[in-house]
Amino acid sequence: MRILFISYFFPPDKAVGGHRASSITKVFVEEGINIALLTANQEISELEELKNYHNLSDIYQAKESQIRKIGYKTKILVGLELFNLDRLLFFPDLYFPWIRRALKVGEKALKELEIDAIMVTLPPYSAAVVGYKLSKKYDIPLIVDHRDPWTSNPTFTLPRFIVRKRHRKLESKITRHARINVAVGNECAQLLGDSSGVEKETFHIIPNGYFESNVPDKEVPKIEDKFTISYFGNYYKVHKPYFSEFVMGLKEMIDKNNLNPEQLAIRYAGLTSRTAIHRDLARGDLLPYFEDLGHLEGKTLIEEIQKSHLNFVFVPSSVEYALATKIYDYAVGNSHILIIGGKGEISDWCDVIEQKYSLVEGKADSITKVLDNLFKKWKNTELEYGCNKTKLTEYGRFNLAIKYANIVKKELK
Repeated sequence: MRILFISYFFPPDKAVGGHRASSITKVFVEEGINIALLTANQEISELEELKNYHNLSDIYQAKESQIRKIGYKTKILVGLELFNLDRLLFFPDLYFPWIRRALKVGEKALKELEIDAIMVTLPPYSAAVVGYKLSKKYDIPLIVDHRDPWTSNPTFTLPRFIVRKRHRKLESKITRHARINVAVGNECAQLLGDSSGVEKETFHIIPNGYFESNVPDKEVPKIEDKFTISYFGNYYKVHKPYFSEFVMGLKEMIDKNNLNPEQLAIRYAGLTSRTAIHRDLARGDLLPYFEDLGHLEGKTLIEEIQKSHLNFVFVPSSVEYALATKIYDYAVGNSHILIIGGKGEISDWCDVIEQKYSLVEGKADSITKVLDNLFKKWKNTELEYGCNKTKLTEYGRFNLAIKYANIVKKELK
């Protein structure tokens, strides 16, 4: 069996989409499914080490869209995004110029190779259009890997009714046409089903998972001399109100216990602007407690997670369907996870793997109470960490990719 795998992003891109695509290509080949890659990455064919690691021999490249690069350089795109006009002007997204080029290259691949199925991972949604059109024209089964909901995504704001209707029509057409639909979680599948009209039960669930190779050889001990609260990864506009409540709640807890920076630390690693973080922390006079870890990856990231007593995540109601990738790293890192927000995919998954966690609404007074309780438990060496490691191993990226490959082979035989 050979699949034409369409992934706009592909390593060395470090986005989650690139990581998911990486594990798919490597493992599928090992499971007897040959992969021909169609991507916008213009470098991959020249990087022999990456090609060998991902078991890639057939690589097809279509030049990427330049709209995002040019738009940000001229600052035009910033203005369009501010007023949500980018989705009004570009359909289905900023990458739409890639569709024509990718179709041409994709047809070349289909003529040169014997392809049994076409698989596309999205977003960007322009990639889905390429997969759909090739599948229809050549009557080849389509597999759609939905990493996010589309029109039902609560954070995906579409201007004007006619624009949303256009997107939903395209989403429904592609999802209904697919032989196999895969989602990253149950709630994600529910949203996709609601917007496309495809039964939720027909979606296969393959979470993102964690890289087994990132697990350190031995566990790093917790920091002993100060209560350490950490956040890893980016935080976005949707998180900002919760971060403000967290700052004020933590400030109250610090004042209540008369703590100084030698007794408590707020640690951060990620790409979010330090200016923005400093500004938010300054509102609660918390800058003296802040420790900047820079940007971390791989085992180094997991080791710093292991050192922390609390690793927190924001879960506003608009993103309760999502299982943030950092949660897998938190679980690998022997954490006590603090979920700030509501129940959803994250808390459900924590229950499945028996992860130690605390859940608190995104209000300052509630956050103060929970942090105070957790601090006292830490002082008394009663704070619990970790999860059921046996259950966690089911969510290794390569284990999940094997499961994925078996689904494909079963559904297409």
